[in-house]
Amino acid sequence: MINSSEWKEFRIGDLFDIKTTSQKLSKKDSVENGKFPIYSAESQNGGICGYCNEIPAFTISNEKPFFVIFGDHTRAFNIAKNDFCVADNVKVLEPKNFNIKSILFIITIWQKRIPNLGYARHWSIAKNIQIKLPTTQNGEIDFNFMESFIDKIEQKQRGILEFYKHKKQNGGGYELNSKIWQEFKIGDLFLVKNNPQLNKSSFNFSKNGEYPYFTRTVFNNGILGYVDYLDEEHKIKGNSIAVGMIAMKFFYMKQDFYAGQFTKTIYPKFDNFNDKIAKYFISIFNKNTPLYLKNFVVKDFEKDFTNTTIKLPITTNGEIDFDFMESFIKAIQKESIKGVDSYLAIAITKELIK
Repeated sequence: MINSSEWKEFRIGDLFDIKTTSQKLSKKDSVENGKFPIYSAESQNGGICGYCNEIPAFTISNEKPFFVIFGDHTRAFNIAKNDFCVADNVKVLEPKNFNIKSILFIITIWQKRIPNLGYARHWSIAKNIQIKLPTTQNGEIDFNFMESFIDKIEQKQRGILEFYKHKKQNGGGYELNSKIWQEFKIGDLFLVKNNPQLNKSSFNFSKNGEYPYFTRTVFNNGILGYVDYLDEEHKIKGNSIAVGMIAMKFFYMKQDFYAGQFTKTIYPKFDNFNDKIAKYFISIFNKNTPLYLKNFVVKDFEKDFTNTTIKLPITTNGEIDFDFMESFIKAIQKESIKGVDSYLAIAITKELIK
């Protein structure tokens, strides 16, 4: 469990400096074998949308060993450790005297505050956000505690990775290599529907709200908050997969929900759909996110998505092996959760293995 002497609020503007540049590249500026990464607002691939040979907007040195990249639309944090270029819709933040482990701790805390603050795209707004951090008895930020906490998470994650490495070397694992695989077109398995969308001002948000309100955020399973019942017309059926059109991240929605703008819902065309099978497909969909973000043409999403071909395990009868998919996800969840003590630990681990 997290345990420190005190927790105190600190202003984001006192922890980071914003760095500006006129450089605004895009995926179209990337070239094969490019030397410098282009950091965008994307949440996948560490925020890198391609590589180019342009003059870097920012350089790394001993005095400035890394920068934090914040996506305006996706609200995703990424860390740049080498000279880099930047795309549009990002903030480049320079930490004030922190090392990489302290930053991982701090931005994880910051992420928890973002979903309730809108986009906070303007630095004049974002810099005044207050976040709570552990402090020493003298009231200063407890960097030793934060670094020690990250060290423990790294050790736990290494243990999980070593477990899978050992299983693979000894012919164990989950029999992935022994399975029969076949290609399927997503459109033959799933149906994409537009959501009846409403702005958050149409809802009454409350701690005891019955229905999730799904938006384009990449945090908290895409849920901005919980709302009271509005009507049947705008309610969306659960046990489905929801996706936001900006970050193009897929999430399983167990219960009925409401949704904001630029979102869609994906429904299975087969019967035995549940959360485990959904998570198996979601891992594939999220891996293919760059395909659906190409050129940022959102209107082509349904065509690109349904025409994508994916490989799935099949039985000896040639049918999709849903039992295997469900068992595989159960096993992964069991091993991944083992040794993780808190939600914060999970969030930081995701940053570490990114």
